[in-house]
Amino acid sequence: MKKNNYLTIKEFSNLTHTPIDTLKHYDRIDLLKPAYIGENNYRYYLPEQAFLLTRILFGVKAKVLLSEIKNTILDDNPDKSYNHYININNNLQHMINELQAIQSTIASLKYYYDLAINNPHEKLFINYFPEWFIICSPSLSLNTVAGSAESNIADNLFIRGFHNGMWPHYQLGCMYTETNIKNNTFDKPTYCLKVDHPEEFDPDEIVFIPNGNYYCFLINVGGRGLRDAVNIFLQHLAKENKKIQGNIFIIDVINNFITSNPENYCTMIYARQADEDK
Repeated sequence: MKKNNYLTIKEFSNLTHTPIDTLKHYDRIDLLKPAYIGENNYRYYLPEQAFLLTRILFGVKAKVLLSEIKNTILDDNPDKSYNHYININNNLQHMINELQAIQSTIASLKYYYDLAINNPHEKLFINYFPEWFIICSPSLSLNTVAGSAESNIADNLFIRGFHNGMWPHYQLGCMYTETNIKNNTFDKPTYCLKVDHPEEFDPDEIVFIPNGNYYCFLINVGGRGLRDAVNIFLQHLAKENKKIQGNIFIIDVINNFITSNPENYCTMIYARQADEDK
């Protein structure tokens, strides 16, 4: 053996930007064996083994199990390898979609956070909202649950919103229907969740929120006191002679993505501006 043809494990680690512990693990599971074991069990690698390591790390970056990577490499069947990479591509697309949805959630959090920071509380202002599709829970008595943060029904609704095993990317909210508003009954709110894929639900389960201008109202109730908060909202509307149409929606603008302390929550109440008010 010409020892100068080989790289020590440290040199191979530096060449491939792969931690030594990772290389040792791949050796132990027979995924990437050293080209030569020297005195005192020192591991030595050939530079061209970096190509095999690249195949391994390609799969690792795509979240493929090491056992699956190993089977593909050992099998060395071009057709199976090709199909393997097609599957990797599909998995990557799912990951891209998931990351984009997470980015959308962060953008929404920033939007609502900015609303809470830049607008005075307990004052009406008008804002534009894009259309939403939501699923809803049955009405829930406020006598048993203080607010959305403590609702088991809301939690179950959140779980229902999962798509392809991925968590829904929108905040839970609370809704009062036009009937609630007409009858001034705010003891039984309905909890709702914006859904990524409304086509997966029964059309009768989906509520569509049209785009348009909405009267918005910020109030600190710490995830509680929804009934009183809505009454204050309606009082402000009446005082300013403003009319609304459709449902009233309530979300915790700064929710537990940002703070675990409900006392820090800022609740936003909003309803669509009536056509006659435009």
